[in-house]
Amino acid sequence: MKNFNIVVFILDSLRADHISCYGYHRDVSPNIDRLAQRAVLFENAITCATHSPPSHTTMLSGLYLAEHQFEGIEPDHTLNPSILLLPSILQKAGYVTALFSQNPFVGQKTGLDKYFDQTFTYWELINNRVVSFPNHIINSIIRRSFLFDQIDLIGELDTTSETLSELLKWINSIDTHKNNFFVLVNLMDIHTPYHPSLKSLNRFRRFRLRETRETYKNIDAFHHTSGLFHVSEEKRSAWIDLYDSSIFDIDKKIGYFFRKLPQTLTNNTVFFLLSDHGEMLGEHKGLVGHGFCLYEELIHIPLIIIHPDFHSGYKVSEAVETRHIFETVLHISGIDLDLWPYKQVKKNYSLLDIIHHREITNLNNDKFVFSEYGGENTDKPRLLKVNPEFNDLSIVESRVAVRTQSAKYIWHKNGEDELYDLESDPSESKNQICEEVDKIKTYKQALETWRKSLSKFSLARIENSIEHEELLEERLRNLGYLF
Repeated sequence: MKNFNIVVFILDSLRADHISCYGYHRDVSPNIDRLAQRAVLFENAITCATHSPPSHTTMLSGLYLAEHQFEGIEPDHTLNPSILLLPSILQKAGYVTALFSQNPFVGQKTGLDKYFDQTFTYWELINNRVVSFPNHIINSIIRRSFLFDQIDLIGELDTTSETLSELLKWINSIDTHKNNFFVLVNLMDIHTPYHPSLKSLNRFRRFRLRETRETYKNIDAFHHTSGLFHVSEEKRSAWIDLYDSSIFDIDKKIGYFFRKLPQTLTNNTVFFLLSDHGEMLGEHKGLVGHGFCLYEELIHIPLIIIHPDFHSGYKVSEAVETRHIFETVLHISGIDLDLWPYKQVKKNYSLLDIIHHREITNLNNDKFVFSEYGGENTDKPRLLKVNPEFNDLSIVESRVAVRTQSAKYIWHKNGEDELYDLESDPSESKNQICEEVDKIKTYKQALETWRKSLSKFSLARIENSIEHEELLEERLRNLGYLF
């Protein structure tokens, strides 16, 4: 079996329904759309977790959040050392591995960087720039300036162009005659706070200085969820335009990256384009950001696989999980799972198995996939910090989504379960929990079977030590993780 190089692009916070090739009415992603025409597109890809650390850990381990239990927010805990991640397994098979991350929680902040041979992170790229003042000081000044939105923020605040340039250099430095490579790339253009270029913003919204300033200042998940800020239709309209403008920006850079790739590499490399989670923009109960729920805007993500052996613009309608990335990468690398008798390897199918199966016969439309949210340890402290009087803490209680190709059941710890028919009600506006008694039994049985199948790993305690602490904390604060 031929071994391929593997590059996994995580476009942080990108939801499927805002990509043109997934049916979005705006032309925000022309380059990704062209790539999808020669790739495999999964129409119903579901993230297994709604925050970056557990979502990435699931992709790299093949384990659900309920199994690895790594939320990545607690400073004194880390992933159980007995859990092997993809980079570690691939290294043993002769792969060279690298992490390019703009997300502090996908790197040094959580310890995920230590599993890779090399890491290139947001703050390291900034430190490598030659400027007259430290960049974090410049960033801080511009973010607080009333003129901030008259500046092309892509050139100043965003490091995606430099990240992709470094990635191209790194890829070209690898002697692929000796070693294949595996790269994980996390890009944050679409994550709040949005910093689209003025050119892109003007494409989708007539520039208005005061409105843009206020919108920028007020898009904060915890202030809105805790009731301090109100979600209005005017705000939502502005957020959507900022979000779409950010997608258009990153799409342009993704297109440039693929045009610069040598043909010899594209013939021997498999690329994944997906997200770790989506983004709420006030559609349900005024919820903003990525937490507090398991609605489609948050868990339905794009997933596109560009494989040298598939060129037809193939589409798969079956519901799949981001957990399947783990075994799909192992499948592509040619690693025999029988040689890896670890507890975490369940020997489920890879996404390539689904593709081959679909060419032969129809798939079972009743297949269940799962997504989890639990914010007691992560979101609850931050809600109470911004609003000590907030008392609706049921919003951070655990819930699990059990989804098929056409429907979704959401189990709530507090008993306020939900059921939606996604074909007749894609916006999830009509809860059928009291109307479909027999269907509920089926979903609850699937949930119970899933729970019994879980293998749980305890977290490990660590002494927290982070370089570039001042710059990192500034980055976390601007992303809304610190206050």
